[in-house]
Amino acid sequence: MNEDAPQKQAPQQPPNRIRAANRRQLQDWATTLGAAGIPYAARQDEEGLYLVTRRGMFDDAMEEIRLFEQENEGWPPQMPAEPAHIHLPGQSVYHVIFLTLIIFCFYRFGGFDSSSSIHLASTNKPGWLHQGEYWRPITSMTMHADLEHLLWNLLALALFLPAVGRQIGAGTAWFLALAAGAAANITNVQFQDPTFASLGASGAALAGLGLLVGLRFSIHFRQPHGSAIKWRPVAAGLALLGLFSHAPQVDLIGHFLGFLFGVLFGIGARAIPQRWVKSHLQDALFVIGIAVLLFAWSMLLQGDFPVSPPEPPLFDRRM
Repeated sequence: MNEDAPQKQAPQQPPNRIRAANRRQLQDWATTLGAAGIPYAARQDEEGLYLVTRRGMFDDAMEEIRLFEQENEGWPPQMPAEPAHIHLPGQSVYHVIFLTLIIFCFYRFGGFDSSSSIHLASTNKPGWLHQGEYWRPITSMTMHADLEHLLWNLLALALFLPAVGRQIGAGTAWFLALAAGAAANITNVQFQDPTFASLGASGAALAGLGLLVGLRFSIHFRQPHGSAIKWRPVAAGLALLGLFSHAPQVDLIGHFLGFLFGVLFGIGARAIPQRWVKSHLQDALFVIGIAVLLFAWSMLLQGDFPVSPPEPPLFDRRM
């Protein structure tokens, strides 16, 4: 054996390194070690980011990191993918037609003359089912007490329904808003006394708000039980409901029912397959919605007049 040959030295052990997947993880781990009083240094090489600790404290550092990861498992919560907005040709025309139809019915069938027999016959009031006046839950959504009442409801409809339409299509949005508004009118009179009468499109408008809330809630529904994220749309919707329900003579029960039915319909609407939303379903629901409105008014106009108004007060509630 050649004693003069240089002996190979054992390679020097690298310092204790804790590899991090990304900068956010490195910062979290560094904060954890700092809070535990464990010295560390952040470094970066060709392989990525890492922390260096003293050799005697490596096991302690790994234990602190393990406890940190265990405590924060599943955080932050993964946000569900946002559904893409729907862009279908001619959808804006649907909004214009429905809003125009509401204005037309207001001016053509009664206008500002709230004492006219046709105006009285179009309101929503208890007893319509027993009297065979099946049009009232629909026609009452197109009639208003005055110009200010009409403009506020048109503003709300123009604000909420296009937003709903961008998610489920304009035809579906208006059909569901009308259906929810009618459901609210039908349910509302069950809680009212015989002198009650209401009119206005705010039931359908706030159903549009409810549709938005229901659609958003259904996206976040699978969030962890303790997560507040899924309840944010509900809280925002209730705040807007209060904003649109503060005026005098407002039918609070009718507003809330319109919003509630909208939320329920919105949750259900999220289950509609996208291929259906982008099909001729929009055209079909749009035609059905228009047809229901026109059919309701045709039933009213074929009725016998004058209609006896409920005894006082008249129009004590505005939808």
